[in-house]
Amino acid sequence: MTAYDPLRLTSEEVPAQQGDDPACRHQPELGEEATAFINGLLAGLPDDPAQKFIRLNEAIARRVRYERRMEPGVLSAEDVLARNCGSCRDSAWLMVLLARHMGYTARFVSGYLVQSLYGPGEEEVLNGDLHAWAQILIPGHGWLGFDTTSGRLAGEGHIPLAVAAEPEGAAPISGLLDRCESCFDVSMQVQRLFS
Repeated sequence: MTAYDPLRLTSEEVPAQQGDDPACRHQPELGEEATAFINGLLAGLPDDPAQKFIRLNEAIARRVRYERRMEPGVLSAEDVLARNCGSCRDSAWLMVLLARHMGYTARFVSGYLVQSLYGPGEEEVLNGDLHAWAQILIPGHGWLGFDTTSGRLAGEGHIPLAVAAEPEGAAPISGLLDRCESCFDVSMQVQRLFS
């Protein structure tokens, strides 16, 4: 986890194959809730694309209260906005849909969020969780990550595992199983290898 500036300008062009997936450009039909939400924000958003999406990201984080949701799947934009709450994957998908509606290339990201916390005696404790966020292809910046749960840009603690045009393509586990009994336990430990 090395600090870096996600807004750094770059003269490097994004390789064509990375930004050329037509599915990441598909402009969705939005329902009434999503249309009203984005139309209410558009006039107040800056012209600069990076700043525009920073503000949209903050607006989503203010509107959509985080909810830990264990049910599979992703809620529609309409459901998220009608409920004013959703999981990280729900609000990330909302951001992807709104960005595409505005004519930008956007994709869904699934990965880990590693955060540095301090425990008793100022000892650093690294905490890691599965997380989801959106990436938008911004001219001059390349793919910028937007964490709609916090309203911040994705940074050094966001570790992508999969990116896809649709959330189903970035699912950590998928498949079919015959009827069976199983016991499933997961644990995760994060530690620094270098200081």
